[in-house]
Amino acid sequence: MSALTGGFGATVVMAIAWLITHLPWLHMPEQTAIPCVLVAWLGAFVCFAGTLPRSRSVRLGLSAGLVSGLSGLLFFGTTLASGGSTPESVGQMVPGAPLRAIGFVLLGVGLGLIGGVIGGLIARPGAVMRDAPHWLARFALVTSAAVVPLVFIGGLVTSTDSGMAVPDWPRTYGANMFLYPLGSHVAEEMAKASAAGKTYEQVFVEHSHRLFGAFLGLAAIVLLISTVAIDRRRWVKVLAWIAFLLVLAQGLLGGWRVLEDSRLGAMVHGVLAQLTFGVVVGLAVVLSDAFRAATPETLPIDPRLARRAKALTTGTLHSLILQLLLGAAYRHFRHIHILWTHILVALVVVIIAMIAGFTLTSEPLRRSSAGRVVRAIGIALAGFAIFQFMLGWLAFLVAGRDLKAQSIQDALVRTIHQADGAILLAIAVAAFVWGRKLWRCRVQGP
Repeated sequence: MSALTGGFGATVVMAIAWLITHLPWLHMPEQTAIPCVLVAWLGAFVCFAGTLPRSRSVRLGLSAGLVSGLSGLLFFGTTLASGGSTPESVGQMVPGAPLRAIGFVLLGVGLGLIGGVIGGLIARPGAVMRDAPHWLARFALVTSAAVVPLVFIGGLVTSTDSGMAVPDWPRTYGANMFLYPLGSHVAEEMAKASAAGKTYEQVFVEHSHRLFGAFLGLAAIVLLISTVAIDRRRWVKVLAWIAFLLVLAQGLLGGWRVLEDSRLGAMVHGVLAQLTFGVVVGLAVVLSDAFRAATPETLPIDPRLARRAKALTTGTLHSLILQLLLGAAYRHFRHIHILWTHILVALVVVIIAMIAGFTLTSEPLRRSSAGRVVRAIGIALAGFAIFQFMLGWLAFLVAGRDLKAQSIQDALVRTIHQADGAILLAIAVAAFVWGRKLWRCRVQGP
């Protein structure tokens, strides 16, 4: 389980670095982009190995490198195909493609080995190997982290009106989705010739969204199998199934949105994405060491404080879901009355979230066994709520009212506002789960 966690975590870092360095608006040359990706990839292995006992850092670094190399083929596959001279030849494997794929996997193994060596040198001398439930919880965090870039790119799809830049599904312009030559001059020419009238930048955003979605699907499968095999709590296994089915539904809904060209489908797809993110984060919380260790004996809480924490975290989550629906409706339909309702509800959300956050940081909770975790969630809840409120006004004042942003700067403001909202919702889910836990661990009165 540790190698899977390190490998998938390194792939998340590598994929994010690849996305940033290859954004069409940056025009970053390959001789600069590739070293940046490799450094980020290696850094992820070093951080992973640095948490391991020195005696196992090299071996597990190698294993994590193999896992990362194999899972990273989902992104590297775009370099294994050529454009061809006709639409039918797009996506055909280039000569030596299998050897290039093997070379990429070996590169991952090599970086994992180097990362294991460096991580072993900086690891704490007294570090011990943690058990499988610990690494399962860490893998759930990695899966949650994989949702973040997906949500961000999904928001960028809406902000740049890239929803139909790729008009077919599950293929991409007739090619295998994982072999579409994204980044090549052929992809640029195909975008220009597209009947949808989309730009290459829009094609890049939409296709990248699909690749990150496929990777999340792979991570969700591994998380489901691992949770069913390792965790003994039946309700947690049910939650893992719910998380997996939501990820699966998201993929199918995204495909249906393309095939039907439905703006309502796009809105539902966006809302369900954030709810799925929340469920995955909730699963990560209940799998965590702190949550599993919290019992009425180890976490005695005053009933009044527990009741207040439960009520406020529940109210925060429910108000955020309402705010999510309003925000998604405005982003996709741009009706002005929805916008003003969204602004009014934002005032309610920020007030409730701040009170809930301050409640979770109160002195009695700080002294409890889970005080550090609960306090961090409370601070994050209040902080992100304030930041989101400020981002909302920034988007209102400078990001325009049209469906498609007029510049990449406007698109980024809108997308960051949307992505921060998703993160805030995920934090609210974590607070809600802990609020219920505190209620169950309350001290019984006389």
